[in-house]
Amino acid sequence: MRLAILAASEEGGQPLRAGRLLAAARQRGVKATAIDLTKQKLSDAGVGVDIVLLVTNDYPALLLMNCKMAEIKQEFAGAKFFCTGPSSHFNRARIEEKFGVQVLSSLDDFTVIDGACGGIGLGLRGAGHVVPERGTFLPLKAYGMAEVPDPCANDPYDRPFQSRIQGNIQASIGCIHVCKYCGEPAEDDRRRRSNEPGVTKAKQSMLPREVILADVANQVKMGARHIAITDADAFSFPTPALGNIEEMHRVHPDLTFEAVTRVDHIIKCRNDLAALKRFGLVRVTSSFEFPSDKVLDAIDKGFKADRIPVAIDLCKKAGIQLKPTFIPFNPWLTADEILGLPAWLEKNELVSSTDPSQLCTRLLLYKGSLLLKEPSIQGLKLKEEEWHWEWEHPDPAVDQIYKYVVAAAGPGKR
Repeated sequence: MRLAILAASEEGGQPLRAGRLLAAARQRGVKATAIDLTKQKLSDAGVGVDIVLLVTNDYPALLLMNCKMAEIKQEFAGAKFFCTGPSSHFNRARIEEKFGVQVLSSLDDFTVIDGACGGIGLGLRGAGHVVPERGTFLPLKAYGMAEVPDPCANDPYDRPFQSRIQGNIQASIGCIHVCKYCGEPAEDDRRRRSNEPGVTKAKQSMLPREVILADVANQVKMGARHIAITDADAFSFPTPALGNIEEMHRVHPDLTFEAVTRVDHIIKCRNDLAALKRFGLVRVTSSFEFPSDKVLDAIDKGFKADRIPVAIDLCKKAGIQLKPTFIPFNPWLTADEILGLPAWLEKNELVSSTDPSQLCTRLLLYKGSLLLKEPSIQGLKLKEEEWHWEWEHPDPAVDQIYKYVVAAAGPGKR
């Protein structure tokens, strides 16, 4: 029996979930390989594949699977097909009807492998987390170089930045927060309504430190000099997070790091920021959504807009670059408010660290989104598409502005 795991690149580089599934399969004794559909050819999976497992962790991965499914079915004719990941869970009925692919709902890597491979090794369920296998993907340098601030610079916004080969890790799984646009709480809600096992566990759990360190060490051997910590929120639990980064710095003192965290957690960790900078943390990405309580309250973000300038100031004082993300095109803002975002960025000295694409990001109402239950969304003009719901802003001028900025940016340059 031979298994091929097909996935898409994740934030920061190689497909982490696919790497963990590959490791779990090999621990089960399954002959397995994994490839990145965004970087590799299907033929890289080899010949004689009996089982194909597609991993759709997010909406772009779902769209990629949709585009490539006919080619995948042709390449692996005669194989059994399975799919896993939150985006496939939200679209189970459509995927199984359209593609004839069985969706495996569990988030546990060992359970997914057991489901795809006929229940082998069920006695090993709960054996613990595994270190991702990365050897069947393209080298790290194929994912491009990370442009990161000089760790010794006082001003983290000064250029030129350093070009470093980047790796990616997860130090925790899940998220303790319930932001209504996010897939993590939506997946928890789906599992709870489906009476699936495991939903009573903590919404966010830290991985064992030895697993994290082993994954980092493997990537350093592959040439990594910068590590993106891709947790939904890296500092939900500050003490173990700080300890992990300190230990990674002790073992690999030349590595730099970046992480994703919330505004309120930046403030919560205010006394640790200087130490994190010493340990190599040069950048944090934080989802601002929009500096307006109207938006933050609508998505149940959990903090107010007046907290955002506090987090900005703390990062500046610590010498850590802050990279914000936004969803400016949403149903709760006026055209004037949206058009005021560039001036707000300039006022807060965030122009250089904000990806221009963030100025034309639009709220995605994917199937399964918790926002679909909200009166403010249900009152919109909605149109069901195959994998999401399209919506119209109450003010047509906002949708016209969105179309204009997307057209001005050009294909692939949003």
